[in-house]
Amino acid sequence: MGSVWRFIVSRFVSKDQSAESSSLSSKDYTESAKNYAGFFENKDGSEDMNAKNRQKDSNTVAKHYYDLATDFYEYGWGDCFHFAPRYLGESLEASLVRHEFFLASKIGINKGHQVLDAGCGIMGPARNISRFSGANVCGLNLNAYQVRRSNRLNARTNINSRLSCVEGNFAKTEFTNHSFDHIYSIEAFCHAPDRLEVYQEMYRLLKPGGRLGIYDWVMTDKYDENDPEQLHFKHFIEKGNGIANMLTATELTDTLKKTGFTILECTDLAEDEICRELGNDVT
Repeated sequence: MGSVWRFIVSRFVSKDQSAESSSLSSKDYTESAKNYAGFFENKDGSEDMNAKNRQKDSNTVAKHYYDLATDFYEYGWGDCFHFAPRYLGESLEASLVRHEFFLASKIGINKGHQVLDAGCGIMGPARNISRFSGANVCGLNLNAYQVRRSNRLNARTNINSRLSCVEGNFAKTEFTNHSFDHIYSIEAFCHAPDRLEVYQEMYRLLKPGGRLGIYDWVMTDKYDENDPEQLHFKHFIEKGNGIANMLTATELTDTLKKTGFTILECTDLAEDEICRELGNDVT
């Protein structure tokens, strides 16, 4: 019903928290948590199951979520805020890095390339991909605290000259046309209010022939919004992960095509049996 998908498209021609505390005080945490819950709950405390009611506020939902969750993510999960299929005998960390390297290899990221990580978290994947490929990676992030954290963590590496992080909305960036050889986004575009705007902006930023690689959260095409049980699961996935409204895989592929991208690959990662082990420790 719901899963992570990999999209590869092309623009063809024709754990240390002591260095910096969170941006929120205890009072601000409480207020942010209240505001966040308000996007998913009705005034009487019942769940607001209509995701379209909050889609226009997706950016605000995501900001509140990551203000609340970033430190917990880094403490409990590491600096790579995403999932990955795991193989027997493989650690969580190894699976995450392999997942990142695979995407970088798929879209052709190489030494000297200018690459954008759209929705970069605290740039754990960007640091790994830059080490792996030798590329220059710029992270783009809507959350000010994550930008500060990214730049501080980048400064601790010996590849800081190849890394940067800027605050901004990936639907409306300040980069010039054709700024990047390739772009990737790992489980971030699901936070966007309007996917068409985001894809159009990525298309503008890519050099002709450049590729956009996406890992994204989607509902499969078997999803039935009229089924209360399916709607329930979708709602709590969204509420638990700062997502205003998850779209279906077909909605995303249709929007990519409308933007002008040529779809090279579209893969449901949940179809691999190993993905069913994501909730277990399989080492």
